[in-house]
Formats: sequence, structure tokens, C-alpha cells
Amino acid sequence: MKKIVWSLMLTAVFLTAPTRLSAETIDVQYLVLTQQDGSIAKFALTDYPVLTFNESNELVVTCLKEVLTVDVQSLTNYDIVTEQVEKETTAIATIRTNDDIAGSRPTVAFGEASFSNLKAGQRIMVYTIDGKPINTVTVTQDGTASVQLNSLPKGVYILRTPQGSFKVKR
Repeated sequence: MKKIVWSLMLTAVFLTAPTRLSAETIDVQYLVLTQQDGSIAKFALTDYPVLTFNESNELVVTCLKEVLTVDVQSLTNYDIVTEQVEKETTAIATIRTNDDIAGSRPTVAFGEASFSNLKAGQRIMVYTIDGKPINTVTVTQDGTASVQLNSLPKGVYILRTPQGSFKVKR
């Protein structure tokens, strides 16, 4: 009799127990761009999307080796939204380290920021500290580039390469 009671109690416990353990969720922030044609592009901020402008004044978003080019006039909305997503426990995220950008770090001396080991044709953008673009330098065929800082007013500038951003003081 006791066996039957215990079996019924165990069966009742198993039947009332949740069939799936709830997954852990995390908040993820996204940059969301909405265009006039209704298309929406979402970029997780944890993937470090890079926003620049090309010669045609189009917005260029580079994220995880994907590139989206958008005419700014076609944007109807842009926003940062937070969504809850299931936490991935089996994935290993790629984390950018200083070693990833060490080869593209500039050498700053005598009013000049010199770059080497870059790909020919890449652009180095120069921004004021408040984000205004003020100059673009193209990497030469031998993978080098030079940004003249002496011609700029004294202040702090951001030098942006495809590999990373660097703050320099003039």
C-alpha cells in the first residue's frame, strides 16, 4: 500500500513539475534603422557596429564584416531599443583585444599620426571630439598613411580606421 501511495505522489510531482526549465534571458540593445521602403536593419550594440559616411554622404554601417550602405534621406527613423533574448550558454563570443588592433595603431610624433600595416585603399577618417568629420586620408599601396595634425587647431581628435578608433591630442 505504501508503495502505491509513494508512486502516486511521485507521479503527481512529475506531472505538476514544469516540463521545460525557463531559459535565462538578457537585455540586448540594438541600433534599429528604418527606411522609407519599410525595411528595417537591426545591429546589436554588443557586436560593435561602426557608423561612417562615404563620399556620397551615405551612411555606412559595418558590423561583423557585413556592410550596409543607406542614403540618409531614405531613413525614416533610427533608435536604440532594448530587447530580451535568451542567453546563449554554448556560444563563445569573439572579444576584440588590443592585439586585434595593435597593427593599425598610429605612431604619433612631430605633429603627424603615421599608420602602417593597413590595406591599400582603406580610409582613415579624422573626427573632432564631438563627432564632426574633418578629414579623410586614404591608405597608400604600401599600406601606410599619414595624418597631418599640425594643420589642425589644438584639441582632441578621433582617428578611425577599419580596425579601430584612436584618440589623439594635438
